[in-house]
Amino acid sequence: GIDSARADLFQDAFYILCPTSETSPRAVKRVTDMISLLKARAFYVDPIEHDGMRAAVDGLPQLTSLALMRQAFGSPGWQEARKLADHVFEVTTASLIDDAATQSEQALLNADHLLPRIDVLVHELMRIREWIASGNADDLQAAFGQAASARSQWLVDRAKGNWEEEIAELGIKGTLGSLTDMVGFGLGERKPKEE
Repeated sequence: GIDSARADLFQDAFYILCPTSETSPRAVKRVTDMISLLKARAFYVDPIEHDGMRAAVDGLPQLTSLALMRQAFGSPGWQEARKLADHVFEVTTASLIDDAATQSEQALLNADHLLPRIDVLVHELMRIREWIASGNADDLQAAFGQAASARSQWLVDRAKGNWEEEIAELGIKGTLGSLTDMVGFGLGERKPKEE
């Protein structure tokens, strides 16, 4: 909102551009000039790759929040459990404050990228379930440790704006392979527009 406005709001921030072969070079120049005036950094991404990245870091977390909140308030114990819900629950479900119609529309428009990611998330949850059910403390602890390391490194990189270095291999082997195998994000394909 307007209360968050400040002179350096866009300084060193990525401004994502998704030009296609049909985009006018003049239009691209005009926008990059504006980005330069804002002291932001132009970040060129293929439109399909952009949708895949957004599915990974925005769409899937929103859907996870949705599922978590639905299972929580739909459970018989929610009347009492809600009294114990704290910061972790609040942060995990924070994306649900956004406009429901917009979130629903975005999910449906990016279905080609979201559906494979939902499948991967379900598979990861089933692996975690197996570790818990079998009392496999070693794999569960290793998974928590690797995930915490990956998150910590992302927070450091984000704070520094340090995106030029390659991602260090953390040994995270999920359903899609290692963390570095997943960097392309291109899990889905955009449907061609109907004429």
